[in-house]
Amino acid sequence: MWSVVSGVLALASLSAACTPSVTTVSGTHAPATVCSGALIFADDFDEFDLEKWQHENTLAELGYSNNRTNSFAHSGTLFIRPSLTSDQFGASFLTSGHLNVEGGAPADSFRYGKVEVRAKMPAGDWLWPAIWLMPAHNSYGTWPSSGEIDLTESRGNRNMLSNGVHIGTQEAGSTLHYGPYPELNGWERAHWLRRNTNGYNSAFHRYQLEWTPGRLAAGRLRARLGALDI
Repeated sequence: MWSVVSGVLALASLSAACTPSVTTVSGTHAPATVCSGALIFADDFDEFDLEKWQHENTLAELGYSNNRTNSFAHSGTLFIRPSLTSDQFGASFLTSGHLNVEGGAPADSFRYGKVEVRAKMPAGDWLWPAIWLMPAHNSYGTWPSSGEIDLTESRGNRNMLSNGVHIGTQEAGSTLHYGPYPELNGWERAHWLRRNTNGYNSAFHRYQLEWTPGRLAAGRLRARLGALDI
């Protein structure tokens, strides 16, 4: 269950006047000039706004479909729920809801800024909740050459241990994927974990990212998970 009071902010300034930001945005309705501290994208999910979001329908690697049993908005919360579709596809077939903003948001891609998502992670075996930022274009080649920013990832298992450490609902992490090809993905040098004994499924948390020229910093609430010079 995700309540994405999602926001993307241009890097801030204390001045009331419009000071041009290093943040850049693109999209059909993107402004020509971005002011420092300006909000360039937000959604509090009072309704499912298809002007901002579109569903991804694919069976490539994972299965996603446009189905209200999997994704819907209600009372300021975006719900993303997987479902077993054994009646339609046979036993043990799994689907999930997956949303992106490609072609739908006023500023559907950006460079530099602050991102904040308020989300409550789901609990349940097999679940892999994740909030990612993907490149608008594979300018440097296919994955992971053009990068991938994982704002947060977790697991839905309530009782999943590795060497005695809980790595299910009590663990969440942020990661940067990069490198010339998958075998040389440098994610291990840009991967940060944080644990919560109550579980990230027990309450809403704010997941944050600040992207400046030469630096990425990720955190949860006011606790910084890690930073990487790029």
